[in-house]
Amino acid sequence: DMNQLLELETNLLTSFNHIETALRNNITHDQEIKLSSTVECIKNYFDELINKCKILDEVDLSIQEQLYHIIYNISLLFYEFAHKMRKHKYSIHATKYLLWIITHIESNVVLNSVKYLKWRVKLYMELMFVYEDYGACAEAFKVVTQALNKLNDLKEALDQRYQRLNGSSKGLPDYDKQVF
Repeated sequence: DMNQLLELETNLLTSFNHIETALRNNITHDQEIKLSSTVECIKNYFDELINKCKILDEVDLSIQEQLYHIIYNISLLFYEFAHKMRKHKYSIHATKYLLWIITHIESNVVLNSVKYLKWRVKLYMELMFVYEDYGACAEAFKVVTQALNKLNDLKEALDQRYQRLNGSSKGLPDYDKQVF
């Protein structure tokens, strides 16, 4: 019902804003994330955020889809800090958060659309670099393969849609070269 959706959205947005603000305020001394104590601080805030979002796993898929912007905003935050952690050799700590956000993005119909394709590929690539940094090359290969499969699946769907709309047997021009 609409009241439940609004209440859930308000609670999650309030939690997200509170956690993001507190996180940024607590790491002003080390914004580039060079210290292990900063990494621990980030992990604590990210774990708190994930814990607050567990409610999303318990609600109807249609409600999850309507709250896509919350997952998207969390993905921006997780990516920003995962990338900084990777720059300073703390990659291993970013894995859990990148996996969590990729899983939630891939399970959301809105975020799994063509509109967010480049963003999803960017998250996959960051995860691939994280795995590569700590020598998990087989995992890195799996992530790249999964990202390429997503691109190919979407290209096929777009080709079919393009053909249907234009009455053509040709599909779209290759766009995956533009993504990379």
